Amino acid sequence: KDFAKWARICEHVIRHYNEGWADGFKWNIRYWEIWNEPDEGKTCWGGTTEQFFDLFGTAAKHLKGCFPHLKIGGYASSGLFKLVQEKPRPHDDYTKQCVDDFFRYVKEHKCPLDFFSIHAYDMPGAPLLPDAMKAYGRYCREELDKIGFRDTEISMNEWLPRWSKPGSDEQAARVAEVLVSLQDSPIDTAMIYDGKCGTGLYSPLFDPITKLPRKAYWAMTAFNELYQLKGAVKVETADGLRAAAACEKEDYGAVLVVNPTVRTVPLRLDIGNGYIRRCRLTDATHDNAEVRLPEAMPPVTSRSHFLYCDFSNVVIDANSLVNYNASPYLIECNLKNTKLKIFYNPFLNQLKPLLYLISSSLPLMM
Repeated sequence: KDFAKWARICEHVIRHYNEGWADGFKWNIRYWEIWNEPDEGKTCWGGTTEQFFDLFGTAAKHLKGCFPHLKIGGYASSGLFKLVQEKPRPHDDYTKQCVDDFFRYVKEHKCPLDFFSIHAYDMPGAPLLPDAMKAYGRYCREELDKIGFRDTEISMNEWLPRWSKPGSDEQAARVAEVLVSLQDSPIDTAMIYDGKCGTGLYSPLFDPITKLPRKAYWAMTAFNELYQLKGAVKVETADGLRAAAACEKEDYGAVLVVNPTVRTVPLRLDIGNGYIRRCRLTDATHDNAEVRLPEAMPPVTSRSHFLYCDFSNVVIDANSLVNYNASPYLIECNLKNTKLKIFYNPFLNQLKPLLYLISSSLPLMM
């Protein structure tokens, strides 16, 4: 009930982890989120919506005053499902109203808001997760810009496709699809939920029994390799193809291609005088295993593939890619000779850092 006291407690939590206070640490944690899903009912917040806004405003002003160099935000909305649901539920109306009211509150009370955070999961009657997430991001960006919060970042700091199928090849494919799709979105950061080796449905990366990587882990590491190239380049695609590309220098780069179709299609690559250095496959029976380039890809509804290919001096026939089926393909290639219509984009000088995880101990962290 004493919001100011709670804000001071939060201040000292930050000092403990960032400044060494009370035998603490110096971890330089940059982002600090106030609360989690207060719109999800009494499970996460027992007071009224207005009381939560007052708590947020009190804490945000105090913490930003103490730590002007840190990112202070929130509030971890449980979702904007009303924007994408065919038949929104009453609770969907409520969660969207909470977002709208929160934006009005921070403007009227001049609250600092370095980032606004929101969660996204697959839901019945809604589009595939990447499309839903992009819709959430566009709405938040437009509304925040309207109230003058143009510098406020949008953080999708919980997301997970196919959460009911942990460890499946389809989940791995959809994870890569999200990472690729969000490059062309107003979302600034996204954190898969989650990176720990835990039990339950929300443990996509590691098996809690064997402690070994699950299939989605290899989707994350493949995108990480793409991210390490740093320079984002523009990709033109067709027929629903989703892709992200990057280059390290003028003549070397990579493209991650995803197609969420349900067609089985031949797999044909025209690499000219180049050669395939290696292909690594993750599917129902392979985990990042080196294989020969497959001749065809099955539909996403039967089993999903994840293929990582290294090329040298490669020319890729774009027609062979528009019907790529099911999953991600990371294809390293000579960008100057590619027929994928990959061009340097001066407005995107770096891929978005979408691989931040809840766990800070994973080797694929940036």
